[in-house]
Amino acid sequence: MKFFIFSIVFITGIQFSGYAQQWEIGKTIGNTSFIGDLNPDNTLKIGGVHAGVYIKRDFDGYFGLALEYNFGNFKADDSKNSNEIYKQRNLNVNTNLNEVNFNMQFNFFEFMQGIGKSKFTPFIYSGVGVVFFQPTTTYNGKRYNLSELNTEGRDVPYRTNAIVIPYGVGARLALNEKIQLNAKVGFRETFTDYLDDVSGLYPDKFKLDDLSRALSDRSGEKTNNYIGNYRTQRGDLRKRDRYMFVGLGISFTFVSSRCY
Repeated sequence: MKFFIFSIVFITGIQFSGYAQQWEIGKTIGNTSFIGDLNPDNTLKIGGVHAGVYIKRDFDGYFGLALEYNFGNFKADDSKNSNEIYKQRNLNVNTNLNEVNFNMQFNFFEFMQGIGKSKFTPFIYSGVGVVFFQPTTTYNGKRYNLSELNTEGRDVPYRTNAIVIPYGVGARLALNEKIQLNAKVGFRETFTDYLDDVSGLYPDKFKLDDLSRALSDRSGEKTNNYIGNYRTQRGDLRKRDRYMFVGLGISFTFVSSRCY
């Protein structure tokens, strides 16, 4: 009996050891979608590009832990919105996102390059990370960093970094023992409402300098009818912005120990 138990533990240990030595590196490319004060309704609206790289440790055929870096960009422009209220507000933004995260992935089918039973599997993932962002806009032919201009008259400037919770779904397909293709849709819950530099209410314009005042309320640039009165609504009053990455990727398994 003791020999049987020892044999099971020994064999299981060999299998896990073999699996635990499998790593992969990969890259993705795709699009970015943004949901916030300058795009409150259209979740699937493509705002810009996305590219990323990652390294992942596959513990067995089902679980893996990945470290990812993702770059994204989104643009949002009230003047192109079909809603007349947003058109009248007339704000716009161009934001770069630099994100680093750890995430745990779970395969629905046993999947290991050259080892697992399946060559295809859907998967889900979730984790935690941080995003560094910089909202900008163009005014009179020049680009400005909006975070430096305090367009909402805050007592303390907002941070240009925030914790993010990435989660999503995807699928992967093994082409051979080393190379796989994958597709992924990933949502990001953020702990900031300033990815687009818009959050709450219009400030007291008399407390802003000329440039901040001009970029805080742009409603009258074409009509000369400015609507941004003090303490009236500027953003959508939701507390957090969100974004989404949609991408296709390729990866290479560079260390793999078979189980004999």
